[in-house]
Amino acid sequence: YNVYLDDKLVNTIDQRSVSHQAYSLQYSSPTLEYGEHTIKAVGIGNTFEIYKFAFWPTMKAKRINITDFTKEHTWKEESDGIGGITQYTDTENGNARKSIKASKLWIYGTRAGWHGSGKVQFGDYQNTFNVRLSSSDALENFTLLHEALNIPFTNDNLIITPVKNIATTLMLNYVYYI
Repeated sequence: YNVYLDDKLVNTIDQRSVSHQAYSLQYSSPTLEYGEHTIKAVGIGNTFEIYKFAFWPTMKAKRINITDFTKEHTWKEESDGIGGITQYTDTENGNARKSIKASKLWIYGTRAGWHGSGKVQFGDYQNTFNVRLSSSDALENFTLLHEALNIPFTNDNLIITPVKNIATTLMLNYVYYI
């Protein structure tokens, strides 16, 4: 299969040239400029298998999984389908909190037609973010829900809470921070 990065062919992978090895690294990009990028795997005549694409918003970022947060009220968990856990709440006061030191945040989770909004609080920083898609059956997993790039360096609890508007559901995977 061919690997395209931002619509440019960057590599051709021949999975038949080596013995089958599940979950193996097949391609690693060079360090990219911060921003949105697109990766495509396009078949070139043979079937191929990909386990997952992985990324970090910056090489300096640390990652905290939602399972590492302390939760209030009811949070439920389910498999994320690729070996990890995702957690969600549909309780208006169901917050997740974790003490961190940071000046930048990236919150990843799920947007869906039946979700609502979220609220992030970190020191003096506070903002809401939409996790609802316009189509009632639409679903986007592992998507960037909110980024805060220019907050003062803070040592405090990061608190993420659902906001009741049309719906209350908030599903989270992890947070990157520096």
